[in-house]
Amino acid sequence: MKKLTLMLGMGLLFSAQAWADNHLRAACDEGHDNLLSRLAEDYAKQGGPRIERQAAGNPMAVLGLLDSGQADVVLITSATAGMPFAGLTKKYSTATLGTDAMAFIVHPANPVSNLDAAKLNAILRGEYRDWKPTGMGDGPILRYGLGSGNAAFHVIRAASGGTIPASTQRLRSAAHVTAAVSESLNAFGWAPVSLLRTGEINTSGVKVLMIQSGKAPVSPSDSAAVSSGTYPHTWSIIAVGSKQPSPAVLGFLQFVAGKGGSMAAAREKLAPPPPAARAENQRTLSLKSAARK
Repeated sequence: MKKLTLMLGMGLLFSAQAWADNHLRAACDEGHDNLLSRLAEDYAKQGGPRIERQAAGNPMAVLGLLDSGQADVVLITSATAGMPFAGLTKKYSTATLGTDAMAFIVHPANPVSNLDAAKLNAILRGEYRDWKPTGMGDGPILRYGLGSGNAAFHVIRAASGGTIPASTQRLRSAAHVTAAVSESLNAFGWAPVSLLRTGEINTSGVKVLMIQSGKAPVSPSDSAAVSSGTYPHTWSIIAVGSKQPSPAVLGFLQFVAGKGGSMAAAREKLAPPPPAARAENQRTLSLKSAARK
């Protein structure tokens, strides 16, 4: 009887291990659920394990799902990590997919084509209630953005000094933001530039502003400026696993850090990772190679 019990126990252990080797529990915020889904499909085509996804309503809570053991790997952003990138890499294993940036949009008939960073931040903080300081006129600024379930919200909140003005209308999606901005000359909106560049959203009724934080205005479509941080209000998209990840988790991180992730980033219209993240990606790839020796 004891022998049978031991054999059953070992069988369950091996079954659990086999399941763990062929499944990954992955989590992200609701704004990146489609991205995680496409990454999972790409990884499966390369023979990777099945990825079961879950989306957290609060982007700031995603990392906690990894800490609590509810997820094996999470997809977060540098804006919602709750710590600097150096602190993140010290505590976890990471692979950075790419860098996104905030696109600031106005009605095509709005004469403003670029803003310096100081005026942009004044608009975001609600210090400018009308367009007069920008030279556009004296009409009221109508602000449109995304809700707290999207990481972009937290990027703007940080730029606003921790609080987004109550007058900002929080809309459900980037498509709703562009639609609202296209209907009013006084409108000002923001959304991730990757969503505007992929062609998934109709941008014919809006104009994307250039932002001047240095000597010359920079477009959010300038990948080099976004990656280097020359363009303001950017964030990295990062896959995170435990500091000592399982082979299955490490394999997914290696996929994101390597060619598979680069191809996915290009498809999603993301700029390359910042220099520090690229160096960390190489370290993650080395860990994968070492694990195979």
